Amino acid sequence: MIVKTPGFRRLSRYLSKEQTHPQWARHQEISRKACLVVQLFYVVVLVAFVEFVSSLQAYAAEPDGFTPMWPVFWVDSVGMGLAAKLLIPIYILVGVCTVMFWWSFWLRLACSILLLQYMSLYNSWGGINHSYHEIFWVSVCFIFLPTVKQSEVLNSRPARLQLLTCVYAAMALVLLFYSMAGAYKVWDATQMLLSGQTGGFSPYAMANTIAWRQISTNTDPIYADMLMDAPLLGWPLYLGLYYAQFFAIVILFRPALHRLWGVILIGFHFGTIVLMDISFPYHIAINAILLLLSPYAPDRFDLRQIAASLPLFGVLFRAGLGWKTHSDEMEAARTSSP
Repeated sequence: MIVKTPGFRRLSRYLSKEQTHPQWARHQEISRKACLVVQLFYVVVLVAFVEFVSSLQAYAAEPDGFTPMWPVFWVDSVGMGLAAKLLIPIYILVGVCTVMFWWSFWLRLACSILLLQYMSLYNSWGGINHSYHEIFWVSVCFIFLPTVKQSEVLNSRPARLQLLTCVYAAMALVLLFYSMAGAYKVWDATQMLLSGQTGGFSPYAMANTIAWRQISTNTDPIYADMLMDAPLLGWPLYLGLYYAQFFAIVILFRPALHRLWGVILIGFHFGTIVLMDISFPYHIAINAILLLLSPYAPDRFDLRQIAASLPLFGVLFRAGLGWKTHSDEMEAARTSSP
């Protein structure tokens, strides 16, 4: 497993400002929380399947304009109406069964395949939308969960490690997506700044983005006018979003920040709804499950640890206020020993 490799351990120690050694005393507790994360995820998948069933009925009623992507090439052969009639009972049956029997490899695999099927149908009408990519890739990570019941998972060290590795991989993938988006935004904004153009670092960046969105989609989100009338109100929010997205992958190695970043990313998605009329409800649900309910997050809320763990700014708290994290103390002890 990747968490056992020396290279990953060195990377983890470098990026983390917290405790990095295994917490075997809390292993069962963390595993129990990870089981809850998995179960809640498949509840969200079931809710998604309810939406899919409704959409499939609409697709069957109006199939014009359908150009199948490769995963749903078969729909052209049978027709959209028959395809919908075949898929709807499968979505209902697999969705319900996976919530109850999430430890079944075949049910988890079926969930991923069904998510891929709907994603492909949804994007076979002339455009690409990213609403379901995150939930699909998390489901792929969960295919590799242990294939034993929860009670057996908690009593088996190899099964617990497999469970925690899969949940950790899902968190890593989701946070990597945000960091990739943040890196692109920072790169683009930096290029525009150096060329003297108005880009992402401009005080008017959020107002310009909202105005462009309104013109492009002819929408009028409830708070859009407020931010466009007072663009400086949006500037710290925009810069804060760049920071939160760019450093998201670093948060993986700092459990004290898991819940904070969950709140920030959920707030970001709510912000896109009320400012730009862009809704990603499943992103909100997955952030809540993986980050707000992170099995790795410490039980105790420690404001000093949170501040000291912040990317870039944490060093100011540690140096200016004399705060030390657990890993700082371990490193000091290691370097001072003969």
